[in-house]
Amino acid sequence: MVEDGFQKVHQDLVGSDALVLVTPVYWGEMSESAKALTDRLRRCEATAGGKSRLQGKPVIVVAAAGGSGNGVVSRLANMERLIQHVGAQRFDMISINRWNREYKLYTIGECAAAMARGIC
Repeated sequence: MVEDGFQKVHQDLVGSDALVLVTPVYWGEMSESAKALTDRLRRCEATAGGKSRLQGKPVIVVAAAGGSGNGVVSRLANMERLIQHVGAQRFDMISINRWNREYKLYTIGECAAAMARGIC
């Protein structure tokens, strides 16, 4: 097993009530660090040989594209598969680009507040 910061992050994710996963979109892909995290998370939880510790946790995923704004749809679809693989619950999927950034930031805040109200 590789000993690095993942173990702490993993335990924090498992111990949380809900998740908000955000990634920039580069050429239709998530950032390398986000990819490394989600790959390891999937490997730990989807192949745990039993029930995922993320089972039923509500998740908001956000994909933020710059430049052309392309790639967010495929990125959100990939992030949705991650949620399915680990047994979490998709609360919402939000895309951001440079043209809708202002109101989407507001939308993310409202979405997170709604998710938190559902948890409390």
